[in-house]
Amino acid sequence: MEDAGWWSLIIRGKNLNFDKIQEKLKITPTSISKEGKDYNSKILEPLKHDVWIYEIEFDENKDSKQALEELLVAIKPVKRHLLELDLSANVQIRWYVQTDYAQIYYEIPPKLLKMLSDMELKLEISILSWGGIKDT
Repeated sequence: MEDAGWWSLIIRGKNLNFDKIQEKLKITPTSISKEGKDYNSKILEPLKHDVWIYEIEFDENKDSKQALEELLVAIKPVKRHLLELDLSANVQIRWYVQTDYAQIYYEIPPKLLKMLSDMELKLEISILSWGGIKDT
């Protein structure tokens, strides 16, 4: 399996108004979950907060850099709204990678690092490695 995953914009908080968020951001979320009502499929317990997520996947057809640029271009026009929302909720960008290999290598070019930094949002990096060794 090639490395796969997604770049996402995540908004977590209490009593999030999903309709208002979508209206202000002009972005349709990939998923939304309400506190206590939906279950986290990984740990099977009620969520402790509302969650609004917009994801852009990457895989062998779209690399991670393309997905990041697509996400940043989508959210740049609404930066002010995201920073306002970050005062009352937790707004962040997440980079999730799943790989078969124990050791992986990624680079983010300076242009994308600047775009990412200009957003002024937290960055979370999550890597799930199955620890394999690539056949040569």
